[in-house]
This record gives sequence, C-alpha cells and structure tokens, in this order.
Amino acid sequence: TGKTLPVIAFPKSYLSLFPGNNTL
Repeated sequence: TGKTLPVIAFPKSYLSLFPGNNTL
C-alpha cells in the first residue's frame, strides 16, 4: 500500500531498487 507514495516521491530510487517494477 505504501508503494505508490515512495514511487512518486522517489521514482529514480524506486526504479533503481526495483528495475523490474518500473511499470509502476
């Protein structure tokens, strides 16, 4: 549930941690 929040706040960091979940 708290994945959409950080994904918008830190898109680059999130993509770096989850390159396979870049679809989000």
